[in-house]
Amino acid sequence: MRRNGPAVQKSDRFDSPLTMISFCKLIEDYKEESDPTLKRDLLTSYFCGCKEEELDSAVFILNGKKDKRIITEESLIRFVSEFSEQPIWLLNASIAEVGDVAEACALATGLPISPKDWDLSSLLEETASLQTRPDSARERLFFLWKTLPISEKTFLHSILLGKRTIKVPENLLFSALADCFDLELGILLTRYKTETPDLKAIPFSRILRSWFSEKKPGRLSKMEIAKRIDLSRAEPEDKPVYSGDSIPENYGYFLESPGIPIRVVGNSSGIFVWKESDEEDLLDPVLFP
Repeated sequence: MRRNGPAVQKSDRFDSPLTMISFCKLIEDYKEESDPTLKRDLLTSYFCGCKEEELDSAVFILNGKKDKRIITEESLIRFVSEFSEQPIWLLNASIAEVGDVAEACALATGLPISPKDWDLSSLLEETASLQTRPDSARERLFFLWKTLPISEKTFLHSILLGKRTIKVPENLLFSALADCFDLELGILLTRYKTETPDLKAIPFSRILRSWFSEKKPGRLSKMEIAKRIDLSRAEPEDKPVYSGDSIPENYGYFLESPGIPIRVVGNSSGIFVWKESDEEDLLDPVLFP
């Protein structure tokens, strides 16, 4: 075991500027990306730039929430067949090839004729309207197919069919949220593991106010996130910089064991034990009283 001092270094993962993306594009890009660091950057970019009123809904969905089915696959395929003037047998062949009803139906409806900007809140309002007025499904879907991009159509279809659109690992989701709200990830995960709130039912904004009541609410800008240092998972430097018997306020330990690389970071908030992996799993958080 070796102790290194101050365990803080600026990450270079945001050297390139973040670009704001829509929620539906976020889901599409996230599923196509395999690198956990880039997945985290996509999530952080979205949280940084999304509308405040859609943040809670986004966390619900990213954590795997799915609602009751509003329309059957048979009805959706029938409407798509009528709209696209494609026979049902051809649509079924496309679905078999694509492997997903929601995406195949989105592709079959084609590019939007009259494009319109749709945010997450607007799409969820549409699904709620269809749930209360199922008789208007054909009319509304035909309108939406003329205005929505493919990624938004895919998302809409998944919601209508009662399918889970995405499930982001909790460590990765909290990591992006910690960046956005300037929180120590170790503390955030510690509170979550201790209290285990249902992220599919309790708004994240309410959880945040409850856990960090003393902290002024607000999100960091992209530039601020790029310069941010998270003291609970800071990287130890190669050489200690202690002077005399003094120990820096934030310091770190490296514990090395065969096949299980572990990083322990201690600061005034607590001691955080991390497994060195792509998702930086918090193993044994200990908070000071």
